[in-house]
Amino acid sequence: MGLTFGVGGALKGHLQEQLLFGGTAFASLEEAAGGFLGMWDLRLPGTQRFFFSAMGMSSYFPRQRAYVSFNLKPGEIRAGTNESDKDDFIEDGGSDNWVEFKLEYVMPLRHARKRALIKYRLKDGLLQSGASGGKI
Repeated sequence: MGLTFGVGGALKGHLQEQLLFGGTAFASLEEAAGGFLGMWDLRLPGTQRFFFSAMGMSSYFPRQRAYVSFNLKPGEIRAGTNESDKDDFIEDGGSDNWVEFKLEYVMPLRHARKRALIKYRLKDGLLQSGASGGKI
């Protein structure tokens, strides 16, 4: 990708206390470019225990390398294996685009019995209250 520049950011607590938005964008001097957007832990309206997350990325890379081989004969060296040559790859430009969605349900067990969201309080980076693991 060569020399690459990027910027990113996040915003937490807007609209809902636990909701997190994040994003980043980058571009290189060799024409690679991309962007990522994500949203995590949106509590679905009218529910207390369902949370939705979504993220996706769109990018273009002018020199993607694929260490693949069309040689399927047994006993012969294939690209990408330990014995293959380091220059045994296919290179071409292309896009890499994807999206991911996640729906989570917090079961009403143990510390989440009464509330789906557990608050942790820190002081100087150390847990002060809200422990939800084993017994103290």
